[in-house]
Amino acid sequence: MKACLFNPENDLALAAGTVSYTPPRNARLLRDSGCMLPVWYAPSGSQVIVAAEDQRRWLDSVSSDYALEVDGVARFSADAEPMPWGWSVNVAKRFADLGVSDEMLPDSATLDILREMSHRHTSLEVLRRFNVTNLPVEAQTVADVEKFAREQSRPFYFKSPWSSTGRGVASSADMPLSEVFRRCDGIIARQGSVMLEPGLDKVQDFAMLFFSGDRGVRYVGLSLFVNEGNAYSGNLLMSDNDIARRIGRLVGDDSLNPLIESMPAILTDIVGGYYRGYLGVDMMVCRDWTTGRPAIFPCIEINLRMTMGVVAHIWRERFLAPGVNGRLVVDYRRTDGGSQPVIDNHRLVSGTQSLVVPNADFAIYVAAE
Repeated sequence: MKACLFNPENDLALAAGTVSYTPPRNARLLRDSGCMLPVWYAPSGSQVIVAAEDQRRWLDSVSSDYALEVDGVARFSADAEPMPWGWSVNVAKRFADLGVSDEMLPDSATLDILREMSHRHTSLEVLRRFNVTNLPVEAQTVADVEKFAREQSRPFYFKSPWSSTGRGVASSADMPLSEVFRRCDGIIARQGSVMLEPGLDKVQDFAMLFFSGDRGVRYVGLSLFVNEGNAYSGNLLMSDNDIARRIGRLVGDDSLNPLIESMPAILTDIVGGYYRGYLGVDMMVCRDWTTGRPAIFPCIEINLRMTMGVVAHIWRERFLAPGVNGRLVVDYRRTDGGSQPVIDNHRLVSGTQSLVVPNADFAIYVAAE
């Protein structure tokens, strides 16, 4: 039995590194508005926290429509296995407060290791295994940042070691270098370092999805997602074969196979000893600056947690009607209900299905196309 919590602010909690952490307003709103999202990806028999009557009514409705087998509870069972969006000392405390026994929770040493593995510099370990040149750099002083900037002939990115949904990511193209140095100095002061990445000529974002279990890391599938600026806005709900064909048209039909074959062993070596759960590796099709030839950059970052890409992958397999494609959308503006869902045999045929209790702050929904 799993005890499921949606804590999308987890990357920010990792940055804080404290048991008591209050996320900023938007992160709180997303967490509270999306608290029922786990019902769609939780294994059968899992528990989710139901804290209000409107949540109970909504869960009863979608459970009937989609044959969900998830229990809404006021507190978790003591022996339930915790399944957070991501691990931090903050969410471990929340699980304990909600009834999960200490024996079911990672100890403090493991949580410290998971925090370090969630740092953006873990992507460097993956890139080195693929012999990537012109690697990102972890800078620990402003002098390091200045040196990196002098060596770049094009705009570059600077990133907070722990951040989420595009926040903490900025480009030197958007500001004078003096502002880049000032902001990097602030990131270093708060998080100990800043990640610097050479600019890439992006063609297509995508991700590979994996699950880390007792027998190591296994490949789950592909995720084709959409960003608005640096922030995630949604996923296309397409079969893995269709996603692979779309990427193959850019880089060649067999280009994904070496990554699918080699990445599980690499990830098992790097994170498999400690992390249990889903994870995503963000990748990119980009053009070579000299030749213009597209190729796959094998690791932009590792999301050592559940991702919306995993949610989209599971939702398509479980709840979308055969032959139907769609979109999973996280919308910061849209609050209307969209078109009514048409459901047949517990699968969405057409229309729009909200994945959370409708609210005035965030819409998270699937639209069949």
